[in-house]
Amino acid sequence: MRLGRNKLPTGGVKLNAYKCKCGGIAEHVLNEKGELTSMVKCPHCEAEWYVNHCWNCGEIIDGRNTSRCEKCHWYICPACNSCSEKCASGNIY
Repeated sequence: MRLGRNKLPTGGVKLNAYKCKCGGIAEHVLNEKGELTSMVKCPHCEAEWYVNHCWNCGEIIDGRNTSRCEKCHWYICPACNSCSEKCASGNIY
């Protein structure tokens, strides 16, 4: 996955994960050190949600459409059903 000039993934990545319900395009939230986080925020309506890729299969994980593992609290990948690499619940690798 390449990061574009505005730090959003480019190429074959599903950019719907960055599109807000209000029509705005979310941007990654920076932490105290100025580093990108997995949280994105819409500049128009201030909505925030989690966006990242799965460690196992690379699929985009959109926190608005995904549940969290009850054991490790990671988001569960909708494509391969993986949560944390160290968590035994739900992983099918």
